[in-house]
Parts: sequence; C-alpha cells; structure tokens
Amino acid sequence: MTSVVLIALLAATASAQEYRSVVQGQLDIPEDGATTATLNKHDLATLPGAVDRDVTNALRVLPGVTADALGQNHYRGNYADVRTWLDGVPLPAGLSNQLLALIPTEVVGKSELIIGTIPAELDGVVGALLLQTSLPATGQRGWAKLTYGTYGTLRPAVAYAATFGRVSVLVSGSYLQTDRGLDPPTPRSLLDDSMRSGQALAKLIYRMTIRDSLDVTFAYRLAHQHVPIDGSLQPQSDAPPGASRGPDAYGNEPTRFVPHDARPTQAERDAFASAAYRHHFAGGGELLAALTYRDSEADLACDATRALGATADPGSSCSDIAHHTQAGGALLHFTTPLGRRHLLKVGLRMEDTESTIGYAQYTRDDARASGGPDAGLTISGRDRSNVVAIGVFAEDRVVLGKVSLLYGVRYDQKVVHIGGGPTQHFEMPSARIGLVYVPRRWITLHVSAGLLWQAPSTDGPTAARALGLVPAGQPVPYDFKAEQTYTAELGLALSPLPWLSGHVTGWGRWSVHPIDDEEVGNTDLKAEYNYRRGGAAGIELGVKLHFERRFSAFANASLQRAAGQDFTSARYLFAADQLAYKGWQTFDHQQVATANIGLDLQTKDDRSHADVLLQYGSGLRTGNNNEHSLPPHITLDAMLWHRFDVPSQPELAVDVLNVLDNRYAYRIANASVIGSAYAPGRQFDLRLVLHI
Repeated sequence: MTSVVLIALLAATASAQEYRSVVQGQLDIPEDGATTATLNKHDLATLPGAVDRDVTNALRVLPGVTADALGQNHYRGNYADVRTWLDGVPLPAGLSNQLLALIPTEVVGKSELIIGTIPAELDGVVGALLLQTSLPATGQRGWAKLTYGTYGTLRPAVAYAATFGRVSVLVSGSYLQTDRGLDPPTPRSLLDDSMRSGQALAKLIYRMTIRDSLDVTFAYRLAHQHVPIDGSLQPQSDAPPGASRGPDAYGNEPTRFVPHDARPTQAERDAFASAAYRHHFAGGGELLAALTYRDSEADLACDATRALGATADPGSSCSDIAHHTQAGGALLHFTTPLGRRHLLKVGLRMEDTESTIGYAQYTRDDARASGGPDAGLTISGRDRSNVVAIGVFAEDRVVLGKVSLLYGVRYDQKVVHIGGGPTQHFEMPSARIGLVYVPRRWITLHVSAGLLWQAPSTDGPTAARALGLVPAGQPVPYDFKAEQTYTAELGLALSPLPWLSGHVTGWGRWSVHPIDDEEVGNTDLKAEYNYRRGGAAGIELGVKLHFERRFSAFANASLQRAAGQDFTSARYLFAADQLAYKGWQTFDHQQVATANIGLDLQTKDDRSHADVLLQYGSGLRTGNNNEHSLPPHITLDAMLWHRFDVPSQPELAVDVLNVLDNRYAYRIANASVIGSAYAPGRQFDLRLVLHI
C-alpha cells in the first residue's frame, strides 16, 4: 500500500509496540484502544519533502495534528509535544525550543504515534512517538544523498548499516546549510535567516546469545542560526511626523523594531547516549534494562549593542539566554504472558534532570543618541534547578474472543528544587483502560478512558528574572500545579471493501489545573502557567482508497476546541487586564479545523511515483485573550520520484513545496524570539541518492 495513504490514515485502534513481538507466537496480542498511527520507511520516502526534514513533518497529515512555528506539533489542542522513544528506550526531555530532531529521519525504519489515552508505560498527557531504527537482517546497505534547493539549501547525507553474525551496526551523518532557518516575522521582507547544522548517529547491537542482546546508541546534533529580522518595519524616527506604530488588527501590542544591522543568533547543541540490555525468556516475555543520558544546550545572543542602537525604539530591551540541561535516566521493564489470554507488563523509570539558565536583560540607554545598552539597567543572573522523577506502572492485556482489553495503573512522583528557592513535590496515581471489539473482520470499535497526569517544568522563575517581572532580591513564587486530565475517546473503523476503508473517532478531555505556556518576550524561553480548569473535545474522520499498485488516495478532517479558564500560577507573566478576564479563552495553539487530501500514482514496478498533498488549516489564535483566529490557509505540495534500474540504483526526486506560494501566518505577535512567524514560500528541492 502506498506511503501517502498509510501516513494519512489515523487508525482507530492501536498497533502492537515493539516489545510485544517476543510473545506473538504464544498470544494473540490485543489492541490498546488508544488512537495510533504508524509510518514505515517507505511512507517517509514517498511523502513530499519528508526525508530531508523532521519526522514530525510527516505526522502533520493526520487529523488532530496542528503545525506550529519552530517545527513543533500540537496534538488535539494540547500545548505540549510528545515524548520520543527510540528502539524502546525513552529519550530524556530536551530543551523545549530545540528546533531540529535529534534523530535523523533517514535512519527511521518505523514511527508510531500514540495519542489520547496512552498506555500506562508511557507517561504524560499528550502521547508518545515511538521510533525504530532500520537495520538489515543480514548483509549490508548504505547510501549517499545530496539535496539542493531554494533559499540556498544544501544537504549532503550518508548512512551505512550492516549485520555481520552477532553484530549489527548503523552510522549516519548529515550537514545542512540554508538561508532560511527560522520561520520569519514577515512573509516577504526577510533579513539574515541563515542556518548551519550537522547531526550524526551511531548504533551497535551485539547479540550475546540467542536470547540476550546489548544495544548502544549515540546521537549528536549541532546548529547555529541567525534570528530573522523584519526588513519591512522602519524606525519611528524615519516615520512621517506624528506617526507611530499602534496595535495591529487583532489588538496586539505594536511590533518592536529591531535595527536592520543587528545580528541576533541562536546556537544549539544536543547529545544523547543509551545502553539497553534485553533478555527474551524461553516461555515468552522480555526483560529490558536501560540507561540513558542527554545533554542539551541552547544559547540566544540578542546582539545588544546593535539591537538597542540609534534607531531602536525608546525603552527597548533584549535578552541573552544560555540554557543548559543534563538528564540521566534508568529504566527497567518486565513483560510476561500469564496463560493464553493475558500479557502482563510492569516497570520502573527514574530520571534526574539538572538545568542551568544564565540570563542578561539589556535596556536601551535613551539618554544617548547612539543608544546601546544602559549598564545601570542591565539585569543578569543564573538560575539552577534539579528535578528528580520516578514512575512505576503495571498493565495487563487480555484477549476474550472478539474483545481485547488493556488496563493499567501508574504512580509518578516528581521533586523540583529551584536553587535558592523552594522544593516542591508533585505526585499522583493515574489509570487507563481501553477496549477493542471486532464483531466482523471489516468492523472495529474501540473505546478508552483514563486519568492522566503531568507536572510543570522549571523555566517560570527564570522568565520572571530575565524580564524584570519580579524585583531583584524578591523571591519568585513557584506556585505551579500538576495537571490532572480525564480523557476518553470512542472510534469506529470500517473496511467494507478490499480497496476502501474509513474511520471516525470522537474524543474529549477535562483538566484540572491544565498547563499552558507563554512566549517570554524576545527570549528563547517558554514559561509555563496553570489555568484553574480546562477542556477540549473533537472529532476526526478519514477515508482511504487503494487500487492494486497504481493509485491511492486519502482524505481526512478534524474539528476541535480547546480552552481554559482563569490563571492560577505565574500570574506575573500577564497584564492586569488579562488577569481580570475570568471567562473561558481558547488556547493559542488550537486550530479549529484541519483537512488533508493526498494522491499517489506509481508504476507497477514501484520505480516511479507522483505524489500530491493538499492541506487546509483554519488558523491558530492571537489577540490579548486569544479571541481571534488567524486567516485560514491552504498549502499544496508535490513530488516526482524515480529509481533507475542501473548499478547503485540511483534515485532522483523533485519536491515542490507550497506550490501556491501561500506564505500564511503560523503566529502573530506570540511566536518565540521573533514575535510573529510566517510559512516559507514556494520551494524547489532536487535530491539525488546513490545506494551501495
């Protein structure tokens, strides 16, 4: 079945996870009852532009998924991103504003997105992205790739994978340079948006015996980019007499002018290492023990001398931020079948995260004609935090004829210590249950419900210090609360004909102290806060067609609403009128309606493909209380791809992204660092791949 169709179908039932394979010979594994979508390597290879971008780009053709600036996704109106697992091992959370995926798309053999009522082994309230690397069962394979395209984009990449007896290895590396790194604050007038990045991955699997194996993985990424400047905005001194910049059409505060000669930059570094031991028992089941470590760093330099220079707005300020996080973790999972109907899994995971944030906020010296930072008004400091988290779970999967059942419980505790401040404890049990009923081979009904839990992060106090929201010497209140979410979904999948299938899923959640985040001025910080209560609901539907190996098509759509009421923590982030508003307000990351249509034509020998993808979004939110929607947008992507039947099996592909050149607004006045963010214009990419 062709890739675009598989990607687009948001399955109404969950597919089996990797650890279940060890008992498939003895047990008919039940489904989870949660919403799950799976993409394999072929899917990624035949989606326009996917192989040269983050894996999360491919997930955006699913209903309920909304793209945001900085390459982030929002799932079912939730602010947070999903936790990533690689080959059954969780990656410790990195910095929230890391812009690029740590795991190269080229080495991913399969990705599985689980959202909704996620299984007990997966913590959080949003979901999980399960990635599996691609390794040959025997022999070796490799390739070299070169992509060249619009905005001076150049991306060479290489990879090699092999299995020799008991040893399997995988190595890959890539480099990217482009004149368009971040989504800019204006659709057309763009100044200095270049980016350079590189990433590498190495993996070794040693099968000590037929039942024991050791898996060691290392990944590294380095990036440096310029923060784009709005070239269309002019300084007030050059405006006509009496003119000034006022609020925009949505009531947002005037855009801050940044002198055109300023060179704000952002640098990122991210490293991950893991070692996992697996033992497969003779009677079925598995023991998994793993150690993980992640070191992430992001540095924002605002170029204060020029950013606050002679033409800068009076009273302007900007900030330097240096954010460094180290996280180490340990995991122990045990899976065993109990009789012919049950599959029991229990586990423990611990994680220790240390974070250091250095900051300096500069304010313009308005007394000098040349401007520049006023040393007497500079605020600087360093915040440290330590978070220790532990979670235990137990879950059982049961098969009862046409009914399969998953139920599980979990207990999490998180201890947060802010250097020089309070220590706060968060703890809560959680539970979930999912049921799948298959009355006929072509009918599947699924239902799930649960109580999920998520604790806040630790960036809020730093935001207050960096922006001077809390006076120096006065303690910053750490009054955050853990989010408790009651969630449920009901879905129906039908496949009445071999070439036709479809699904419809309704979902909803109610949250106590839901967590959201606020972009913190012109910095690289996202400060979290709580609403008193919140809720969300939506419906997702889709259909797909597949005729032999020649033609495939899909269509899907979603409607959703997510809102919160009354700020209860980090109130220093908001203006008085925002705090005075006690009504419900839509989350700014919510998009009411999305739709996707895809077509795939291929030759019978699967050597040539023509793909088209049409996407619609009703727009994210803006305004003082998120009362406005941005204009709706439509994008059209296309790809032609051919593999030649000659030595090295060269592949040649042409991607045309945003064919209609619709430079729509992702964000207006509420995007990180740059204030607003617009989608890129029309892009052409030419890609050549040689295989060995």
